[in-house]
Amino acid sequence: MKQRASGNYKKSSILIYVILFILSFSSLYFIRKEIAVGIIYCTILIYLILSKDKMNLINFAIATFVSIIWILIANDEYGYNRKTILIFGYNSFPFFAWAAGLFASYLFYSAIEKRIKSNDILKKTLLYLAIFWPSLIFSEAVGYHYFGIHNIQTAEYRGIPILDCIHAPLWMQISYFLLGPIYYTLCELKEYLRKTIRL
Repeated sequence: MKQRASGNYKKSSILIYVILFILSFSSLYFIRKEIAVGIIYCTILIYLILSKDKMNLINFAIATFVSIIWILIANDEYGYNRKTILIFGYNSFPFFAWAAGLFASYLFYSAIEKRIKSNDILKKTLLYLAIFWPSLIFSEAVGYHYFGIHNIQTAEYRGIPILDCIHAPLWMQISYFLLGPIYYTLCELKEYLRKTIRL
């Protein structure tokens, strides 16, 4: 009975997250982009705290940590075609977007991985990459072409072929594709430690 309740809870949680991300994307048409992703970030955090979802709260904290480190490194490379809110001099939009996006990628990976039930590290890693990389490209392409989110700070650089998005220097483009695997590794390390020392 507990397993069924747990399964229903996880399904409803994923549904809630899907709805939240759909609303956040659609809200980009009506309100400022950093406010839209900021709302989604805060909503996820509040939901995780109220639902006492400890494991996902830790994953969310790791996503926030990775996002903070990235913004500390790359903040000077961000400057959008519309004014954005700064937090202590740092651009809020990429911070909220990366934190929420990384968390979502691992959330959906976890849901699929539990169905596959594979212990093969390579297969699990490839599964995550099959979720993260297409999602990254899709969100960047949609943001650039349909929502008009342009990073004018790096506008002179060529975007990735065909889809013409992620206009940034090569090191930054590579970093975009590596942030997901780095986050995934940290989450998997957390899971390993949890199982090893029975957190």
